[in-house]
Amino acid sequence: MEAQQKNGHFNSTIADILKRKKLHNFEFTGNDKIDKITFEKYKNNVHLMMKLNDTTKVIRFKFNKTTNYQDFINVFDVCFVEGADYSYNENDLWISNSSKSFEKSIK
Repeated sequence: MEAQQKNGHFNSTIADILKRKKLHNFEFTGNDKIDKITFEKYKNNVHLMMKLNDTTKVIRFKFNKTTNYQDFINVFDVCFVEGADYSYNENDLWISNSSKSFEKSIK
């Protein structure tokens, strides 16, 4: 969790929130076979989080230089389809089932 804002406020706030949450990380590798499996795991995690109304979990999808545009869109589409709350900061998409306080901490 190396994300920072210039004033340093972001790290302390997000760190406090993440202490109370189960963090699940996902990232594409550039390998089509592995990335397909990663995407399915991510999609299932978001689906279950929303279906079970799980407010203890936070999902982070990290984007990098190997992420193509369509994969980027597909990851966001899962949030729309499942009705998940999300916030985007730098190269990270943070997904939760209760992002009101979470969203404020990363803006």
